[in-house]
Amino acid sequence: MKEDMSNCPPPREKHTLKVSFGSGRLDVKPDGTDLKTAVIYVFDGSGNLFATWTVQNPELDKAYDTGIELGEVNYRIVTWINSDTPPYTATPARGTAPGTPQSSLTDGKVTLNVPADGNVTDILPMLFYGSAEQVAAPATGDSVLAIPLTQDTYRINVILKGIPQDGGTYRLQISDTNGAYDFNNNFLDTTMFNYVNSATAGGAPGGTATGDLKLSLNTLRLDGARSPMISVVNTTTGKTVFPQNGASSVNLMELIRQTGIDIGQTHNLDIEVPAPSTGDAGTVITVTINGWNVVLGDLDINPHE
Repeated sequence: MKEDMSNCPPPREKHTLKVSFGSGRLDVKPDGTDLKTAVIYVFDGSGNLFATWTVQNPELDKAYDTGIELGEVNYRIVTWINSDTPPYTATPARGTAPGTPQSSLTDGKVTLNVPADGNVTDILPMLFYGSAEQVAAPATGDSVLAIPLTQDTYRINVILKGIPQDGGTYRLQISDTNGAYDFNNNFLDTTMFNYVNSATAGGAPGGTATGDLKLSLNTLRLDGARSPMISVVNTTTGKTVFPQNGASSVNLMELIRQTGIDIGQTHNLDIEVPAPSTGDAGTVITVTINGWNVVLGDLDINPHE
């Protein structure tokens, strides 16, 4: 007896998930030292975690074979780069065995571990998110799934112009509640905390020379609908350097709205603060953000000294 297979479809080939991390959306091209670990999370059509895969020191736009065998259903692929690099924590953790649903898509989150004093003083590693929808294994042939990346970190540089070179210490602080994200890359609000960096102006105490001082820090994602507050304080004297308007801080997004900067595409912000003014109320102070003028007028002046 011979089995007649003439009307049967050809046997389905086994296929593994092949991915690449797309750099097309990134305005800042990270180098190898910026990319520590990439974690791929595969969720099935019901949103259950199907498998995870990890690669160390990933390269952008390079094809990787995850070894995860795909079936004939659709999948949701989520990737995070540096999400389990301190001080970040990802839930669920990488390393889940294939075919063992331990969590769902709605459970996933990435959190910044904020110190007990509420001040993040370390330079944050760059954080990237990517997602691809409805991926099903092809009946024949192989293909590489390109996962476009979104950058979730910003670099903020503040240059103080013409400040006294008298050994004073200056503290840059940005306060926000943007310390966590779900696996759709939406904000999960946290309590208010501070990104902080300090630097000291050169020179001897009591010196009369002036010069520029640069302070830099990384923050998590900025957003036009949020209200991150920025300030620079001379901690030696206790006086606020920026904003020069008698307030303790100013809404960074309000400043950015006065510019032509697309905050979704520009992840480096260079803010230049002019030399301290000793004018009266109504004096116009102009700062620049990436070369765009931001005017603060009709304000009480709070000079350095």
